Amino acid sequence: NNHFKILTGIEFFRYQSKATLADNQVYRHNQIDDVGSSFEYRVVTTGYTETQSISALRIPLMLQFTTGSLNKTQWYFNAGGKFMLPGKINLKANASKLTTTGYYPDVNAEVHDLPQHGFGVVNNWQSNGSYSTKSGWLLSAGTGFSFKLSPTGKTRLYVGVYADYGLSNLKAGKESLSLITYNSQNVANVRANGSMGMNEVANLKLMNFGLQLKLG
Repeated sequence: NNHFKILTGIEFFRYQSKATLADNQVYRHNQIDDVGSSFEYRVVTTGYTETQSISALRIPLMLQFTTGSLNKTQWYFNAGGKFMLPGKINLKANASKLTTTGYYPDVNAEVHDLPQHGFGVVNNWQSNGSYSTKSGWLLSAGTGFSFKLSPTGKTRLYVGVYADYGLSNLKAGKESLSLITYNSQNVANVRANGSMGMNEVANLKLMNFGLQLKLG
């Protein structure tokens, strides 16, 4: 009563995560100001939180092993791969306080309070942003039990757990971004680049796990 099946199809997937940053941490990025001078853009946050979401289509190719008769409860295990076609990663960021400064190494000076040139303090800040992504492969596995819903046992309810792990980097480009954009005209108009675009996040791989409920 053991059976093997090959499973394929199309899945719609939506993933959401949340990131927080430690208060008073300095985030640095090299920039060019409005007169063409190079400087180190420094951002300090208080109460920074960021929510990221992504939607994707996935095409699975899975091998499923089941034990037991169709007329009884069956145990199943499946494993294989999924090809993922993701959309953009959208983010929403907010902070109770942002402080931006500019350090000019040529003169060994740090500019603090020039909001008309992009340096200063912003309170109760909010912003949206997005990242481009690229397609890639996931490893996937799941296990659980199935229960018959029809007299023949061919229509079944599957209840179990699953896990997916990305094999490739979701980030489309290698360009490093500052946590917050530099706005040379008005510090109040800075917008979010987000934590995923920073140089500290070189690889962005998808991992998710949870409960699975499906009809088959």
